Amino acid sequence: MEANYYSLIDDVINNPETGQYQTYGIMYTSEKETIRVPDISLHKDRLEAIITKLNQHQLMPIHIFDVVEDVLGL
Repeated sequence: MEANYYSLIDDVINNPETGQYQTYGIMYTSEKETIRVPDISLHKDRLEAIITKLNQHQLMPIHIFDVVEDVLGL
């Protein structure tokens, strides 16, 4: 089984209505692919905890969007 590696990514969003703000997402990296899911949350600590669990459980990348939906409460 290929090793999964998830990490935190950050972006600065410029919104004309709300101004500039920092946002965080998740990036999956392997030998074969990289998947970026930006702008998930404003809460860095919350995403860091989720990323720790993703790495501990070696979540397959096909499930990352399900995790994002759960984080966003969709």
